Amino acid sequence: MTRRPKNGPEGREALDRIEAQLGGLLGPLSETLGRVIDAARNVQDTGGAGPIRSEMRVRVSGVEIGGGAPAETTAPRAAPPPREPAFDVWNEGGRWSLTAELPGVAQSDLRLSLDGAVLVVETVGARRYRFATEAPCTRLDAISRRLVNGILELSTEAPS
Repeated sequence: MTRRPKNGPEGREALDRIEAQLGGLLGPLSETLGRVIDAARNVQDTGGAGPIRSEMRVRVSGVEIGGGAPAETTAPRAAPPPREPAFDVWNEGGRWSLTAELPGVAQSDLRLSLDGAVLVVETVGARRYRFATEAPCTRLDAISRRLVNGILELSTEAPS
């Protein structure tokens, strides 16, 4: 078995370096990781093939410490797809109504559109939701809307 050249700190040395960079933030977790590192060094494979090799890599503020050369990460994360929220639609007393749960959404992030008789509700911003349902009207200005504490309420006159 060949050993790779040492490119960065390993074991306790890497852990101590990370703990120093974080200003002691890890606390008890650092102690536990140290015990794991020590135990991994002392464990022998029951098959008699030699010691079990352990490697530790930790990424702090985009810099990887241990297990290889430091590497900067610059690739942005892709935005998660919009979620479909829980919603109810009903007709009662000549009115069509819809309620939907949109936690964390501001009124300014709400978008409504009509595609024929299909109402599309979507949000932009940090909390993204999207769903579609049949609507009884073909004009957005005929739908009253209210968004309070993450609950969207839409209503309009139901066709006779």
